Amino acid sequence: MTLNKGDDFAGYEIKTRIGSGGMATVYQAYHERLDRHVAIKVLHESFVRDDTFLERFEREARIIARLEHPHIVPIYDYAEIEGQPYIVMKYIEGGTLKRRVIKEGIAIDDMANMMSMLADALTYAHEKGVLHRDIKPSNILIDERDLPYISDFGLARIAQVGDSTISHDMMLGTPFYISPEQARGERDLSPATDVYAFAVILYELLTGQVPFGGDTAYAIVHEQIYSPPTPPSHINAELTPALDDVLLKALAKKPAQRYQTATALMRDLKVALAESVLTRLPPLHVASFGGGRAQRPSSDFEAKDYGLGDLGQKIDKSIRRGVEFASEIAEHFDKKKKKPPPSPEELIRQRVEKKLKARSDFLQHLTVFLAINGICWLIWIFSRGGFPWPAFVTATWGIGLVNQYVDYYYKHGRGADRGEEEIESEITRQMRVSQWYEADRRKVGYDDEADLRDPDDLGARAVRLNDDGELSDSFIDEAEGGSADSGERQR
Repeated sequence: MTLNKGDDFAGYEIKTRIGSGGMATVYQAYHERLDRHVAIKVLHESFVRDDTFLERFEREARIIARLEHPHIVPIYDYAEIEGQPYIVMKYIEGGTLKRRVIKEGIAIDDMANMMSMLADALTYAHEKGVLHRDIKPSNILIDERDLPYISDFGLARIAQVGDSTISHDMMLGTPFYISPEQARGERDLSPATDVYAFAVILYELLTGQVPFGGDTAYAIVHEQIYSPPTPPSHINAELTPALDDVLLKALAKKPAQRYQTATALMRDLKVALAESVLTRLPPLHVASFGGGRAQRPSSDFEAKDYGLGDLGQKIDKSIRRGVEFASEIAEHFDKKKKKPPPSPEELIRQRVEKKLKARSDFLQHLTVFLAINGICWLIWIFSRGGFPWPAFVTATWGIGLVNQYVDYYYKHGRGADRGEEEIESEITRQMRVSQWYEADRRKVGYDDEADLRDPDDLGARAVRLNDDGELSDSFIDEAEGGSADSGERQR
């Protein structure tokens, strides 16, 4: 069901379409009699093909509606119209945690207080016997007073109660934030599942990236199950071993080894933060395929730091933040209408252009470095020597330049190519030897023996996610549309 601005939907006037995910489309609407703006989540039609779904939907929604906490988005109504289920919720004027941190940044004290409020809300829901199952930054809303709210409580559970849902239930979570037990497809989940996802968000806020990334959904899921996370201090040098201990415990593979409540997790995290010198969070990178895990420079560069690495990195970060700030201002005055998804050729072109731009930025930086340092050394020479002060400028600035080159090498150069080759090789190996993977492939249609032997064909059928790491609408359409021969796709 597609709604447009001005449409009347169950007594609400549709104002705008806020967004769409793997389970629902969200609209901002207005109720004239109550003089109240609301958010309406209309579940996708794929969830209503089971005749008993509406009954179970109402039962689950009633349980969720009983949650009354100042930091959980309240539900005003749940019903169905023409067989289409929907939920009416409080409209939070503001944005998501993801957008807030990316655009404005956040002080560490503000982050700790905000996440403590959310942890209490999560613990409250768990005490009421309700799991969220899909905790992620885009499901955390921040209002105009900087108060946080958890949204979509239990929506993943509602989506799972129907027999007509996509059969691989584990993918109803978000791979970047999914717990190992969810990734294995287990149904008997505990509050530790939400604690794990909550810990992933904390990890992302403190380091600027999620602990696990990959080129496909299955690559990410495999890492969630089998790979240990990189200690946060290896990514952000300002973090302490005490913070490593807290986050690595919260990200334990076995639920029993994690914190059993989000409140307990935040209590230990705040103690560890008080012992650190961290004052502001690093820039937050949007989780996407091919990202997630930090690419670190080799030990040769680290060994030759001589204690000036921190200063060089700060200089390099300051230069980059200035460029990013200028770019944001330019984008603000040059907003264009949303374009359709780019074609594969356009994606390749964008990737090449990004590589060329990164190379150009480095060469420009190198040119300025050589010019300024040349001038400094000429001044020193013509001033008849003395203390070689230009060496300090050359050393500290040079470290920043080296950092930029290493960043280019691992993101766009040979380092990136090697990383992709290793990932593809590991995925191919795991697909052939893992019985778990073989079983889940058959759930999404890999029934042909030829599929099980052909890595290229498997890559062509890889699960596709949107920017939030959810199943894309196009994948859902294909999963519901039957065989390719039928030529039909149901929505």
